Amino acid sequence: MAQPQPAFEANTRAVDEEVIRELRSLDEPGEDSFFGGLVQEFSAEGARLLGGVHRAAEAGDAMAMRNFAHSLKGSSGSMGATGLAGLCGQLEGFGRQNDMPGARLLLPLLQNEWNRVMEALRRHLNE
Repeated sequence: MAQPQPAFEANTRAVDEEVIRELRSLDEPGEDSFFGGLVQEFSAEGARLLGGVHRAAEAGDAMAMRNFAHSLKGSSGSMGATGLAGLCGQLEGFGRQNDMPGARLLLPLLQNEWNRVMEALRRHLNE
């Protein structure tokens, strides 16, 4: 069984600043914040998908875990959360290989990276 390797370096940013700038540039003056809405939607949907990854991995359901991880990877990438997207890609690989013990080893890293991403997005909302 392969030992999971983090898809990011400990000193990397949780979100790509260029992606955040691009998303923020879509805000229109005098309108509700488009970026704020994206962060709110990502927070809600991402939390649902993250929970699905955890539940499926713990239940040993490789296909469901792979599907949840794939969806979270896409939305994470769109928000500039490249480390989170990379971890989701690794989970997809574990799901394809039906390596649930390996996937479960990655869950704490996934949760920690989710927390880092959400903290970074909240900081950007307050700028």
